[in-house]
Amino acid sequence: MTASVEPAPALLQNGRTLPLPGNVWFVGTANHDETTKDFADKTYDRAHVMELPRHREFFKPKRSKGAAARFSDCFAGAFSAAQGLYQKQATDAYRFVDGSFADILGTPIPGRLGQSPGTANA
Repeated sequence: MTASVEPAPALLQNGRTLPLPGNVWFVGTANHDETTKDFADKTYDRAHVMELPRHREFFKPKRSKGAAARFSDCFAGAFSAAQGLYQKQATDAYRFVDGSFADILGTPIPGRLGQSPGTANA
């Protein structure tokens, strides 16, 4: 929106913009064939366009050992660091899930959906 709206909804900033977190994406699809009009140039300038041909060519991907090794080494280091930093929290969480939480989950809940009357604690 180029101009503010009055009265503006509470979440609009300056009466015209809605802030969005970085993890929000807008994704859409559009057919582009003989039944549609051509897209404007700005569509191609502002969007990631992926064309999926009707009859695709077969290809066999090549393996790249160098990139895979660097990727693997990066994660191995990150996991080792996380193991050292969070070992106590992970152990505590496992004990909770394996102990008292397992007891809670094993306790029948009266009136559960699908139970016949009188079988709540059966």
